[in-house]
Amino acid sequence: MVQINEKDRQLIDLILKYKMLPYKVVKEVYNTGKRSAYHRLEKLKDDEIVRKISKEYVTLGEEGIKYVEDEYGIKFSPLPNPRSPMTVSRWKSVFEIGYRPHIRNNFTTCWDFKSEKGISDKNKVLGIANGYGIFKIPQNMSKKAMTEILTDVDELCDHRIERFIVLCESGERLQEFTEVASSKNSKARAIHVLPYSSSGMQLMDVIVAIPDWKQKVINAVYSNVMPSRYPFFDCEAKGRQVYVGIDGEILSKSNVKSNVISGIRAEVEVLCLAKQEWRFADIPGVKIRTIAFKDFLQAVGYGQPAASSNNNTKQEADKV
Repeated sequence: MVQINEKDRQLIDLILKYKMLPYKVVKEVYNTGKRSAYHRLEKLKDDEIVRKISKEYVTLGEEGIKYVEDEYGIKFSPLPNPRSPMTVSRWKSVFEIGYRPHIRNNFTTCWDFKSEKGISDKNKVLGIANGYGIFKIPQNMSKKAMTEILTDVDELCDHRIERFIVLCESGERLQEFTEVASSKNSKARAIHVLPYSSSGMQLMDVIVAIPDWKQKVINAVYSNVMPSRYPFFDCEAKGRQVYVGIDGEILSKSNVKSNVISGIRAEVEVLCLAKQEWRFADIPGVKIRTIAFKDFLQAVGYGQPAASSNNNTKQEADKV
């Protein structure tokens, strides 16, 4: 049998976490040319340490499963029916989110989290990232299914996950889910509703990985700020109570709206991204201030992955 080396163990560790991997990640692990990575993968496959699934993915083979059981004391549970389009589609969503550089070190997949907590497999959470439960609303999801997502949210709250990010595949679904979630009582402390786009995913990175991002953007936009005398605003600047609404968090926004409508005695300003103004059109009398997406990323110190281009960032920012 082939001698398992350090790079092989890195590959095995990733398969244990994500169940299966695309070939491009195999190449990243070995950090060699395509041909060298392919030859090593073939050796592992010949000895059944790994096995291929279709022409795109790799998972543990029979000997690999025995190896992790003997060496790690872990029983590997492969994806059920890994060639099924439905299985692959869900796996892709989990992997795409969980393997992001800003998230991967603090990400627990839905499979591991549900197993650890005894949560029903019907729960549609994709994973937990630094304490945030992450969901995805596909283009064809009905309003009834959206309501079921809120039931899943409440189930996770019972396990001390109280903050959530919901990624929506279209602007229409984003608005629909926002309406559904805003009309229901929830145990959640925060629900961030974001587009399933390049910019939406970058916003997710910021929320998950940069805890003080709000203070950083406040410092970049305002001068002479002071704490707000109201708990539902983020600061006071030039006599105005400022709410930072960049992160698509709908519960705090609803709180601001209800207090403005009830006649709060203060001038109110909302800071959001350009193209996000529509999110606050239902709050009467507030001043809207915007910041460009690229300026926001710079302000919070977001290191943009090399694979993203400036053009893509600009185009996707229009969808936030």
